Amino acid sequence: MEITKLEAQLINRIVHDLYQPTNGGEPESFEDLSDIWAFMLETKSDGGVFASLQKKGLAAYSSGGTKDEDTICLTPQGWDVYVSQIKK
Repeated sequence: MEITKLEAQLINRIVHDLYQPTNGGEPESFEDLSDIWAFMLETKSDGGVFASLQKKGLAAYSSGGTKDEDTICLTPQGWDVYVSQIKK
């Protein structure tokens, strides 16, 4: 699956900027991201990048109850794209 540069940047941000394991390092599997599922990235103005990821099944939408708490999270398919296309 081809992704745009902006989509790749957003996936990379989800994986790296928001993944902060207690022992440092980098996530090695999708399960490593499960602890940040609920408080991912605020989607106030992403220029439509999130919508494009969602249409491709690479990210999911989660509502925290109010508009300011809306978040996104990487899906297993998004993780696969990260591993195969972004993490090289």
